[in-house]
Amino acid sequence: MAVGRNETFTYPHASVLRWLCGTTLDIRDEIHDTMLAGMFGAPKVIYAGAVCTLGYNIMAVFASPSLLFFCLLPAGLLVNLVRVIASAMAAHDAATGRPVRTDFYMWSAIAWYGVEGICCGAGMQSGVNALQLIGLFMIMGGSAAVAMRQFGAPRFAVLAVCLCTLPSSLGALLASDHWLIVLSVMLLPYAASIASITRKIEKTTAETLQARHESHQFARADFLTGVLNRFGLMETLAAMRNEGVTEFALFCLDLDEFKQINDRHGHIAGDHLLKSVAARLTGLARRGDTVARLGGDEFLLLAPLMAPDEAPGFARIIRQVITAQAHDLGNGTLINIDASIGFACAPLDGSTFPVLYHAADAGLYAAKEAQRAARRVLT
Repeated sequence: MAVGRNETFTYPHASVLRWLCGTTLDIRDEIHDTMLAGMFGAPKVIYAGAVCTLGYNIMAVFASPSLLFFCLLPAGLLVNLVRVIASAMAAHDAATGRPVRTDFYMWSAIAWYGVEGICCGAGMQSGVNALQLIGLFMIMGGSAAVAMRQFGAPRFAVLAVCLCTLPSSLGALLASDHWLIVLSVMLLPYAASIASITRKIEKTTAETLQARHESHQFARADFLTGVLNRFGLMETLAAMRNEGVTEFALFCLDLDEFKQINDRHGHIAGDHLLKSVAARLTGLARRGDTVARLGGDEFLLLAPLMAPDEAPGFARIIRQVITAQAHDLGNGTLINIDASIGFACAPLDGSTFPVLYHAADAGLYAAKEAQRAARRVLT
């Protein structure tokens, strides 16, 4: 079972890992989740990193056959194996729709950064030029990869960079070549700059995703009432189909004599009336229901998992909510209105939106004619 907000990866159980996954930005949860998801992908990058680091570990044993490197070789083999397994498990989980197990993934990454940082630090201290040069390239390349892949969790990225660079800086400081002291000092601002770049990427990405989210919301929402428009409704129906929801009711309603209200009180008053109706429908909607406005005074309410025998009673409730109390037109004028409602149920009346909408619309006009006939009888 997924833990946290996201269904594609589990939030870590360990509190320290949850803190490392956090952000200081004031952004929506789903945007932060999208940014974090990038941490648990790109297995090919991890496989390539494992090959490179193992190659360095083996080369170090031959280039500088010391006890330290003989001890670091099996440690490097173990952490690379564990990290490759964690990455393969994450890729398999993602491919099969299961939540990625992030605790194992993150602990294996921390162990990998730590062991390889110590190995590069030992290479710096060894005095072997090839180990020093290749180790420096690995640190710089690894730090850049951290900034590009783990910007969604800048605290974790900073930890990873520190685990890579600090042992190397210490190894350069302890090396017999005094000129490496300069490298030791330079690695510290380099690590700080990578951390700064990581936070900059995080902020820029968050702003881009936020703008995209707002643009998407604007495209799917009715500009006047804030409920969904036709595009948003189609998206919701598509999502229901993808989730296997086939039983639902579609209610179609409009306001009786809305044109006369516009002509008598003005279009601004009519807009206030539409907002009031939308607010009442939204307040009535059950958890999972969707309210949409197709245009003019025509509204739809989509009710998933509603059986056909429930629909007539719910239609009466909708009409009662709209008509029971007067609506404020925004200028101090209160007005009572009537509404006509039709409905159709899937799969009983059809399975596609055009068929269901046509059936609900036909029911709406039948209700409107029945109400007109009743008023004629009363007069």
